Amino acid sequence: TYASGGVGYNWFAKPDQVIEEVLQHKANGFTAFKMRIGSAWGLANMTPRRFGEHLARVRAAMGDDMDLMLDANCRFRSVDEALEICRILEDLGARWFEEPIPWRQPDGVELYNQIRANTTVPISGGEGIHEMDVYHRFAQAQAFDIVQPDASFIGMTNAYRVALMYHRIGRPCIPHSWTNAIAHAANAHLVAAIPNRVMLETQQIFNPMLTELVDNPIPV
Repeated sequence: TYASGGVGYNWFAKPDQVIEEVLQHKANGFTAFKMRIGSAWGLANMTPRRFGEHLARVRAAMGDDMDLMLDANCRFRSVDEALEICRILEDLGARWFEEPIPWRQPDGVELYNQIRANTTVPISGGEGIHEMDVYHRFAQAQAFDIVQPDASFIGMTNAYRVALMYHRIGRPCIPHSWTNAIAHAANAHLVAAIPNRVMLETQQIFNPMLTELVDNPIPV
């Protein structure tokens, strides 16, 4: 499993909060960490260059024995902007770049493949896709290097089918898992069942739905 966080920091108050967070995850034994791109860039005059400097500090704090992943939550608005971040991630040896731009647009498949064609960083996505035909379209075009369905969004059977679809084209499935303890258990079972499993996302923010919803939440 990997630690999924980097959500609470912001550019206005304490951007280095994410460094403190990743050091705690490392102390807890995690060997991989996924962070987000921070609070609204426009309000803080954030740029790819400044963000790259911040990411470099995070990477240095992690050390070489921990993997770094970045989730943009579809917030970049063009292929060129996404590729600026890709070049930073290449230099830092990132494991993947998640949903750099919105995929739900008429040419989403083509745009994702444009990004993939111009970077060595694996591009992941799929958490928000609920329609099997869309998964098929991205798989046929091989537009995701890593697919990330969520069993609590599309059901166990469809999530399993998505994993097998990508297994057939030689791509791993690393499910999205975020909402609550029951969803996390479902996605853990999914990972255990699929042939192209790698690891599972484990939410690392305060969320009573992870700890109080069931009597025995799954420990890491």
